[in-house]
Amino acid sequence: MKLYPYPSQAAEKRIIKTLDRGLGFSKKDLKAVEAYLKDVRKRGDEALIEYTRRFDSDKVTVESLKVTPKEFDLALKAVDASFLKSLDRSANQLEYFHSKQKENSWIDTPRNGVMVGRLVKPVSAAGVYAPGAKGGKTPLVSSVLMGGDSC
Repeated sequence: MKLYPYPSQAAEKRIIKTLDRGLGFSKKDLKAVEAYLKDVRKRGDEALIEYTRRFDSDKVTVESLKVTPKEFDLALKAVDASFLKSLDRSANQLEYFHSKQKENSWIDTPRNGVMVGRLVKPVSAAGVYAPGAKGGKTPLVSSVLMGGDSC
């Protein structure tokens, strides 16, 4: 990973280069993603497994989606301290960022007999998709952090 001190001319050049590559998607790509999402909403885990096998790893099963405590322990032992330090720093940065986006429940009575509001109710569990190239052997850790942080 190349680091760019900011502010600097090198950082500005890199930012411009990144922005110039474009942030948009083609209509064809958007339609494909919309179709995948619609299918997953309709067929649930069955569709999720189908697409994961198609794009990431043909070995995925419904049972393999949930990570066990033993798997967490083994993964923790398989990485070195510098990786964990980087991961922790990234997680803290994401938590700070998302804490600024926190939504709260609210109720208001703008006039007599009228009550309006919004209830924000977090879910107790959520799945996080971590894309991984090379048959699922290279998961994008950043996707887990960003997807899990907003849960």
